[in-house]
Order: sequence, then C-alpha cells, then structure tokens
Amino acid sequence: MIKQDNQAINHRRKMMDMDDSLLTSDMFEEADKYWVDKFSGELSEINLAADLTGGFQYDEKQHQIIIGKEIAEKLLQISKNNDLSLFVIMMAVFKVLLSKFSGQCDIIVSTATLKKSRQNYNKCIALRDILYPEITFKEFLLLVKETVSKGFKNQYYPIRKLVKLLNTDKDFSLFRVMMLLETIHEIDYLKEIRKDFKNDIIFSISREGNKLAGTIRYNSILYKQETIQSLFDRYLHLLRQMLNNLNIKLSSLEILSQEEKR
Repeated sequence: MIKQDNQAINHRRKMMDMDDSLLTSDMFEEADKYWVDKFSGELSEINLAADLTGGFQYDEKQHQIIIGKEIAEKLLQISKNNDLSLFVIMMAVFKVLLSKFSGQCDIIVSTATLKKSRQNYNKCIALRDILYPEITFKEFLLLVKETVSKGFKNQYYPIRKLVKLLNTDKDFSLFRVMMLLETIHEIDYLKEIRKDFKNDIIFSISREGNKLAGTIRYNSILYKQETIQSLFDRYLHLLRQMLNNLNIKLSSLEILSQEEKR
C-alpha cells in the first residue's frame, strides 16, 4: 500500500506546470481538489490472485459473456432504463465482486470517459470507493453513484497530472481493472487504452434494447479462461442477490452458491 501525504501532494502540485488553456481556472481548481482529496491516504491495487506467473508480459484474450433475460430486465427496471444508472448499478456489483475476491475494502476501478467530452485530455479515469461491510447494498449504491457522478464531472482534469502528484512507485497502476458500458463511453478509445495501460481485466458490457451481453478482455499471461468464467459466474450470483434484496448488507452477500458451499 502507498500512503499519500496531502502536504507532499500539494507541494508537488505547485511545482508542476498547470497551464491547461482549455480548462478555466475555476474548473481546474475544482477538479484538482476533487482528485487529490479522492486519492489521498493509503492506496492499494486490487490484488486478484493470478493463475500464472507472467511477469510484465501481456497477451490479451477475450471471453464472451451474456447476462440472462430475467436479470437484464430487472436491471433495466431498477435503472429506469437509464444507461448511466445501469452503469452505476453494474459498477457497484463489480466492486463488491472484486472486494470479495481480493479481501480488500478499498477498490479502484477505471473506466473510459463519457461520450461527447468537451476536452480530450483523458481516455479513462479511475473511480475509488471504500466498502464498509455493515452498510446495505442500497447505501453502497448511493456512494458509487456519487463517485461516478463526480468522476465524470471532473473527467477533464488530466489524469497524467494526478498520477504524477500521487508519486506512486513505478509498478503501481490505477488502471489494472476496468469496467465499461459501451453505450455511454468513448469506445473508440478502447484500443488505445489497451495499448497504453495493458489492463489485467476489462469488463465490457453492451446493450441492445433489453439485451445485455459483452466481453471480458484479460491478460492470458496471468489468468486462465476458466478463472474469468468463474469471475463472471460469481458476478451473476451477486446480481441475483442484489436484485432480490437491495437492503442486503455487503457482509451478507455471497460469491458462492449453496451448491458450491456443499
């Protein structure tokens, strides 16, 4: 874990060139404060145990996924057929999944910027949330909604500046795990994102009417296809629990079915 000192960050901020003409000074200051505050304190990457040891090699493979009709219809009903709300729900469940798999409560997932951005500084941003076991999923959903809303509001702030301000070690990355909903994101950036960041896992969902499907792109040097399928199976299992009871506590959500427990 990497501990961030706000005074040190502020010092580095002053020492850096902040001349970004496409941002007004008020916009920049607001975004600067948001990102520095959001990523202050101890930072840690998601620690998903790898199947294989591949060092820093990268070989992308794809695994096709389908979200069943019943789950898809319930998700669209809860989100009131709004794609951004749908993304918030699916991101919240994804973060619960990653927390259960890694045993961590501090979860950072990256995502592509929204379509029709006024600025083109970033291809993606990082979304950080803390999972408190005793809160309900509904309460956590509100936290993720705020993170997503403010993240996209401040998406124009050059993420390269944030990375420099955090002054993390060279192997630390905010972008190892990514989630996308293709109807709201700049998917044209996806090829560039994969090239620039070489994400370990990109969970990408597409929507056609009432159907939800997608692709999980993953580094096959680290993960087997069976592991990726297992990850998705447990994601669906969490979705079913959430759809049955929005007020379930995070600590009560299970990633194993009753059959698997037996």
